[in-house]
Amino acid sequence: MFVFWMGLLGTAEAKCTDKKCDVPELEECNSDPKECRELGIQYADEASKNNAREDLEMARNLWVYSCSQEDSVACQRLSDLYLYGYLGKPSKSKAKKYAGKAIDLHQKGCQQENPEDCTNLGIEYLWGFVLKQDRMKGVELLTKGCDGADPIGCLSLGKLYADDNPSKAVALLERSCELQLGEGCLESAYAHEYSSVGNTNIAEAIKWYQKGCDTGNGTSCNNLATKYLVGIVVPKDELKALELFEKSCTLQESIGCFNLASNYEEGKQGVFEKDFTKSIYFYQKACELDDFTACQKIKQLTQSP
Repeated sequence: MFVFWMGLLGTAEAKCTDKKCDVPELEECNSDPKECRELGIQYADEASKNNAREDLEMARNLWVYSCSQEDSVACQRLSDLYLYGYLGKPSKSKAKKYAGKAIDLHQKGCQQENPEDCTNLGIEYLWGFVLKQDRMKGVELLTKGCDGADPIGCLSLGKLYADDNPSKAVALLERSCELQLGEGCLESAYAHEYSSVGNTNIAEAIKWYQKGCDTGNGTSCNNLATKYLVGIVVPKDELKALELFEKSCTLQESIGCFNLASNYEEGKQGVFEKDFTKSIYFYQKACELDDFTACQKIKQLTQSP
């Protein structure tokens, strides 16, 4: 799910034909459906950060074009936009229209042994927004996706088995991590740190946090940093913790930015000497990433005595 500025847009859409769409941004992506879809995602990310009306309009229009060119992911993105009201007032009818097209494309793709399409179709059967809910069918399709090396399929299946079969769930989460999905690494680490598979095993959790951080998961980097900061299982290494917090923050993880700010504010650790300027800088970054507490901290630290 994406975070957009609510209520910015009307309901006008780009007009697309089978061959082209009246969107100037098509030149940026060479009218290639997948490239245009990815460009749309970039615009949507900017809209999320800056509340920029024009960026979200561009994203929507690019996805309309890509969806018209049989790109299932673009169709699903459009469905989410309308379902959650990111274009103004939610429209369940438009959401179902685009979700239905995405499902048709997923069905074709899965029949052609595309694991990602099998995963997406399985998720739809579990959710039941357009298709009738069918857990058994959903599990079957997620399994097919995971067996085909789609990490989202493995992650989704792992979460599904979390209560009924924890050991199987963790094996699936770990497989999603091995397939380079950072969220799978993070969930694997949580499973070991918080005892979903028996006794707590911090050392095993740290291994998966490291894998997650290596794949670009900011939360994994932050959680690993906290272990090095105080020496939990790993040797205490404040410089390593600093590097990991910085990486987490660079990866747009608000808690990583917040922890940097907090440590510079308190100045209790060796490498974290008290530094008001750095503290404000990182609180500001955390605030920009929607950390309300960080926004409040800035007010507290900058208000006149």
